[in-house]
Amino acid sequence: MRIFDRRKVATLALVLVAATFTGARAFGQSQKAFQKSLTITVPGGADSNNPRTKTASAAFTVPAGKRLIIEHVSARGDFPQRFIPPTNYTLAYAVFTLSTTVGGVTSAHAVEKDFEGLINGLCNVTSGEEISRTRTTSSRPMRAYADPNTTVRFTVARLIDAAADSYVNCSSRVEVSISGYLVDASSTTL
Repeated sequence: MRIFDRRKVATLALVLVAATFTGARAFGQSQKAFQKSLTITVPGGADSNNPRTKTASAAFTVPAGKRLIIEHVSARGDFPQRFIPPTNYTLAYAVFTLSTTVGGVTSAHAVEKDFEGLINGLCNVTSGEEISRTRTTSSRPMRAYADPNTTVRFTVARLIDAAADSYVNCSSRVEVSISGYLVDASSTTL
């Protein structure tokens, strides 16, 4: 029967707990906190290649020599509310996507919505009339990676029905926050 030194076991347990809570630091990698705010305006109207959607995006480049580890993404957008005659309203429908590249492969990560609700707001139509808008929010912990010198892109796709959407020409604005940390790419093994 083997007897373990309690102090060594306790020390090992503390190291394992520290590794759990500090991520890459437990392996000697230096981390630098990272956060980025993006503003995306989705213009009114439909895309020329698809009359049922309107998309817009914002992007940034990961610094040279660094790998970005994304830990959290949040987004909030206000979209014109769809009105389907004669009396019922439906909530606007938007899709949020975060795209990153690792090892030359680009992946699109769905950022699921947490909430949709009605608010009042102004449309950008000439009359400036007040309309109902749907507020869509998302706040998601995630683990996504992006290699040095690659583009991280957040895309908003607003789905529309020009025949039924009274305010198809109203623009939408989306605020996005991305946070995580940067590590030296040369010392990172994923």
